[in-house]
Amino acid sequence: MKRTNYMVAVMLFTALFMSCNKKAQANTPKEFTPADVPDYLDVGFSSMGFSWLKGYDMATLPENLVIPNGIEYIDEEAFANCKILESVVIPESLTDIRNSAFYDCENLKSVTFPATLRGIGANAFEYCTALEGNISIPGGVYTIGRQAFKNCKSIKSVTIEEGVTKIGLEAFVHCSSLESVVIPDSVTSIEQGAFAWCSSLKSVTIPATVTKIGDHAFYGSVKEVYFKGRKAHWQSLDKGKYLETFDENTIVHCTDGDLAKWY
Repeated sequence: MKRTNYMVAVMLFTALFMSCNKKAQANTPKEFTPADVPDYLDVGFSSMGFSWLKGYDMATLPENLVIPNGIEYIDEEAFANCKILESVVIPESLTDIRNSAFYDCENLKSVTFPATLRGIGANAFEYCTALEGNISIPGGVYTIGRQAFKNCKSIKSVTIEEGVTKIGLEAFVHCSSLESVVIPDSVTSIEQGAFAWCSSLKSVTIPATVTKIGDHAFYGSVKEVYFKGRKAHWQSLDKGKYLETFDENTIVHCTDGDLAKWY
């Protein structure tokens, strides 16, 4: 009797193990290999097992690009000056968009960023003048690179999600159609010229967590600032050296009253 019970237990355990193993195998992502790369993309593979997007074939690249899942970063200038692209969907496997990756893609209208994204490099989308609507920056992005969206003249709004800590130098300079921007409490630094000459941006809310606002950060744009801190806190902030961080007559609304002059 004891032997029978033992054999039954062994059989049940074996069946359960095999079932769990099959489920684990089914849920394990398929390894990304050269066979998975469309003919119109140039993808590099390292001996360490990671892959990156290097470039494209102009003759066959589709207007609406869905980057295959498995690619981990987009290399510098991978799509620079590409006139074909109109939209790009970036996969969950991708963590980094490197410098000038989509520089001067003048017909690019939309891009979808995954929550896994960690970096947007310098000049990554500079002169993407057709990029429109709302740009949402995932919270995992540690910094928005220098001039990342410079001269993206059709963007209407920017939502920066909680987790981003730094808005880089001139990141959104000359985004002349930008009307609103959401800056989360995680941001501590707004660098020089970040939103300068965004002529449609009339007001901005700045969290009390910000410790630095660089020269010309909002120059030629906002007329009203809503600061989530007290007046004394605002006056103690590092706001640049040349009294041109905001326009001269910009009004600051603090939690304990208004300041007629921002400096």
